[in-house]
Amino acid sequence: LRPGDTTSFFFAERILPLPPSHPPHTTMEIVRLLSHPGELLSMIRMRFFTPLPVVADASPALRYCHEVLGKVSRSFAAVILQLPEELRDAICVFYLVLRALDTVEDDTTVPAADRDALLRTMYTKLESQQALPPYGDKEEYVDLMKNFDKVSEVFNSMKPEYQAVVRDICREMGEGNGHLLGARGGHD
Repeated sequence: LRPGDTTSFFFAERILPLPPSHPPHTTMEIVRLLSHPGELLSMIRMRFFTPLPVVADASPALRYCHEVLGKVSRSFAAVILQLPEELRDAICVFYLVLRALDTVEDDTTVPAADRDALLRTMYTKLESQQALPPYGDKEEYVDLMKNFDKVSEVFNSMKPEYQAVVRDICREMGEGNGHLLGARGGHD
């Protein structure tokens, strides 16, 4: 396949048909991986056979953050846990905060008004070191919410400038996601 080669793209879609809900770039990504078997093998090896790094001298809260990161997103964990310590822990917490926001937004078993209220105030929960409601459609997401106090504990140990970035983006995303819930009239 060559960029811009629509004949090859059309052919690839016929060989690898995906449901209409998948955008065309997904099909192209599959074709790209199949045309680069070394990359595909590396992805499989990393996903299934490479253990995630363990930080031996981490606090219980930080150990929890690293462990739950591996459960909610193994691919992000594999990259994040390779970073230098200061960035590793800040980005780990940042990812988990965003995962928690997304979990709240996605849990349609909870009334939209309740999700909206939590989304819009979630940034204020970062300092409080308390668990969040057990929202989530997967066990690992519910676990993250129930143990958000540990994420918050690590957040509170970060440099103030890192805290400010995480808090500000959490506030912006929470307000934006809450706005989207309202715009959909509470229907998902």
